[in-house]
Amino acid sequence: MKYQKIKNKICIGLVIAGLAILFLGTSLVGADNLLIFFAMTMAAVLCFISATVLFVIKRGSKNEYQQLKDSYMKYNGSTFGMAREDSKAYKLYKDLNPSKKLLREWDEELLESLFAKLNENDKYFKDIQFSINQVIDRKRVNTEYWSVLLDKAVKEREIRLINQANEKNKEDNKEENKQESKHDNRVEYNIFVNKSVDREKLYDFINIILEVVTPKKIAGHNHKSGNKYRYFPKRLPEVFEEEMNESNKKIHFRLEGDEFNLSIKKESWDDSYAILLSIKYDIEEMIFEKIESFILKEAFIASKSDHNDDLKQNVKTVYLLENGGETEEPNQIGEKGIRIEPRTNDLQNYPGIRLAYGLGAFYRMWFGKGAYELLDKDSLRSFPCYENIVLDNDVTRITLYENILEYDKIENRDKQREFLKELRIEEISTKISQEKSEERKHNVDPEINIKEGNFEHGGVRLIQTYLKDGEIAHRSEADSVEERELDENGNELFSIIKEL
Repeated sequence: MKYQKIKNKICIGLVIAGLAILFLGTSLVGADNLLIFFAMTMAAVLCFISATVLFVIKRGSKNEYQQLKDSYMKYNGSTFGMAREDSKAYKLYKDLNPSKKLLREWDEELLESLFAKLNENDKYFKDIQFSINQVIDRKRVNTEYWSVLLDKAVKEREIRLINQANEKNKEDNKEENKQESKHDNRVEYNIFVNKSVDREKLYDFINIILEVVTPKKIAGHNHKSGNKYRYFPKRLPEVFEEEMNESNKKIHFRLEGDEFNLSIKKESWDDSYAILLSIKYDIEEMIFEKIESFILKEAFIASKSDHNDDLKQNVKTVYLLENGGETEEPNQIGEKGIRIEPRTNDLQNYPGIRLAYGLGAFYRMWFGKGAYELLDKDSLRSFPCYENIVLDNDVTRITLYENILEYDKIENRDKQREFLKELRIEEISTKISQEKSEERKHNVDPEINIKEGNFEHGGVRLIQTYLKDGEIAHRSEADSVEERELDENGNELFSIIKEL
């Protein structure tokens, strides 16, 4: 800066000297003084040229300072950052050696810029806060003033985040209410029938529902990659037949509408169909007798409960936090997403949990002949509750409490827990689950696999037997497989052993 002032003074001195020489030269105008006049004029011009050169040099210095300022702002005033990222900028800083006054001005300008960006995006708030503290810590500015300003901004942000969380809570509650209202006044049926049931009986059950509702969507796991399609009456038999084909290992037929959802499911290892129906109460009342008639004739276990209660008892929402944590409490600061997952078998706190074969403790339950192979018939029929009666086909109907909507009453929850305990539901369900697990393992990892189709050597059936050291083994343990093609009469057409 001292060097700059000297240049300014020299520049002004040269201009004044040039003007003085020029003035003196004009006073000597005449034939005798022409040579002197010319010399003095040239001297004045030289002064002006020198002043111009110095001025240009002075302007170039301003550009250098501007370049240095830009670099200073870019690296938040950090000479370490300059030295590491931009050696030219750091060299310029060392050469110009800006004064403390200039650095203070730059730091104040830097702080004003950072504070202007502070509340633009909460995502970067802490990064900008860190940069502000860096500038304040250099102590070139009024640290007390800027620190108070920063503290105020931090508190304002905290209040803003709390308000945002409250607003989000309100919006989530509105959305939750919308979702609940969508399923408000809905009753939930879970009906289990043996897989040997006549498919026409299942089709008849669908038609019972279609007497009172009109679907919007239809889908099947085996129908066109499981995609949902707009419902047309002509599409129903096509999708149903394709989905319920005996060769299909997995079945998931679905109908959806504004007032109901219906699905018929069966996994490859299941020995039963699960019929799940969610439907408006007022509509269900119109067809209850027909639904119950189907249950009495075809089901071995069925239940009826309030849809919202069934949802709350069996599904939980886990809220994911930005710090990697999880909570079941909604609307926490730092929440970044959710995960929906089934509840564990916490029957004490959630006595409405649905277990294997739909077993559990629900508002109303039906138990047919197949159920007595799982549960003690006498214990069922002697259980004290609101209603316990025997209907056609030796079916026991149990209603645990009077009003289906009063599921949250303490005495009704206690009745559910009592039923679970007296009938040993959890113990029986665990045993069933273990058996299903073994059966699933057998299906996923078989010893023998049978396929039907048209094969290379004219066979219509391919039998694959998995071997290890020549002995039958599970596929995961096998070192070879024997493949045999059979014709329609079961005669062997071709056989080969392949290494795995």
